[in-house]
Amino acid sequence: MWSSAKFPILACWAYIASLSAWAVLHFAWGERLPALLVIDPFAIYLFAPLPLVLIVAGWLRLRSLLLCSGVLVLLGLWLFDGFGLTHLGRRDDGRPALCVMTYNVLGMRDNVQPTIRSVVAEDADVVMLQELNPRLASELVRSLGDRYPHRVLVPRRGTWGLGTISKFPIRASARTVSGRWGGKPQVLTLDWMGEAVTLINFHMLNPPASGSLELTERQAHVQHEAARALTSFVREERRSRAVIAAGDLNATHLSQTHAIVTEVLQDSWAEAGVGLGNTYPASAAPHLARVPLLGRVIPGWLIRIDCILHSSQLAAVRARTARFAGASDHRGSW
Repeated sequence: MWSSAKFPILACWAYIASLSAWAVLHFAWGERLPALLVIDPFAIYLFAPLPLVLIVAGWLRLRSLLLCSGVLVLLGLWLFDGFGLTHLGRRDDGRPALCVMTYNVLGMRDNVQPTIRSVVAEDADVVMLQELNPRLASELVRSLGDRYPHRVLVPRRGTWGLGTISKFPIRASARTVSGRWGGKPQVLTLDWMGEAVTLINFHMLNPPASGSLELTERQAHVQHEAARALTSFVREERRSRAVIAAGDLNATHLSQTHAIVTEVLQDSWAEAGVGLGNTYPASAAPHLARVPLLGRVIPGWLIRIDCILHSSQLAAVRARTARFAGASDHRGSW
């Protein structure tokens, strides 16, 4: 048996060793190793061959291989929240629920009608938009003014605009979140059924598209500083009222950026989502710019970087990705 299965067995052990080495580096050094800044966002795909290894181990009755691969399966389920399988079949408890949607609408695009259709289709109570440009802002007022009578829009050309539309009263706050961002975060007060809730609409600066490890590491530090500023703001704010922060994190849930913000906020997808919830990049629209990695264009819907986070006064009962509108390189999440 050994001679005929020699190469598959060696390949399985080589894979197990490689995945184990990544896990050790991730937990021991994390983003202090610049290479992991590039690898970690796609770590879920490092686990993809595990089912095949389990089949080989079971077929050949290799207990040691079966044990090692089984441990790594458990690690993957833990790292990725069991893919939300425990949330299947969950029902609302009947209490009032607020539906919040975040959506990076790709500010460089002038075709606004698909975005309008997407917002209408999801019908969230509050919609936080990133990369809001003047043309889309005008169309939101014209087409959705009756549906969303409460708006705080700060459009800008390119990728720095932000805007929030709501079925419930909202007003801008004079308070700000410090740090370097892709547009100054919106801090708003929502009047929801007589309760004041603080809304934060944010857009983290994105990693450079050049594939340079040095630039990626530098940008990660900028994200960490912004995440700490957000954490500090929320830590004070949540003492008096509930907080919902939503936007484009430009980092995945295995990142240090995500770890910092979830010190004080819960990730709604981890709490109530089913599956991976990937929101980026667009897969069905070849005319849209895809993100290059080391000189190559990566496939679509690989990672989840659009997040809705909430303070402990609230609980997520459902989390979903929006239907793809075809006008952005993101899809919405709610």
